Amino acid sequence: MDSAEFIGKLKQRFNSVTFVQKETEYELDVLVLTAEKKPYDFYIWIDNDWAFMDIGATLKSEPNRYFWYQSWENLNGLDSDWINELFDDSNELLKLLLKHPTRIIQCKGIFSSSFECQFLDTDWKRISKNSVLHTNFNIPKINGRTKIYE
Repeated sequence: MDSAEFIGKLKQRFNSVTFVQKETEYELDVLVLTAEKKPYDFYIWIDNDWAFMDIGATLKSEPNRYFWYQSWENLNGLDSDWINELFDDSNELLKLLLKHPTRIIQCKGIFSSSFECQFLDTDWKRISKNSVLHTNFNIPKINGRTKIYE
């Protein structure tokens, strides 16, 4: 299965969602549009050699800023088991992101910032969290130490 087929299968599972594809020589980048009121959209990024895949969010107001993501990495070479595992994982993650209310919490520390994505079931549950040093990335500026994007 190539990356376009992979995304095509996901589109079939989430047919009420708009997927905007942009394929380059080195990657497939797909924007997954969320509701107008959300300050962020989700994306799927697949490296052409299937070594990496990210599902994350990008701020609508500042799309080039660092934000939340979850990443998968394969250093063992391309095989159908890896692609099937990625499909299952991405399908499960997209179910949480697209069928439940979500929020992303940005916390600013002295040296780093963290981004935690959560979904609402009976209460807020963590999907994943990532952190980055302030000096390395273009991080959204926030007032105070915490900002919740809902």
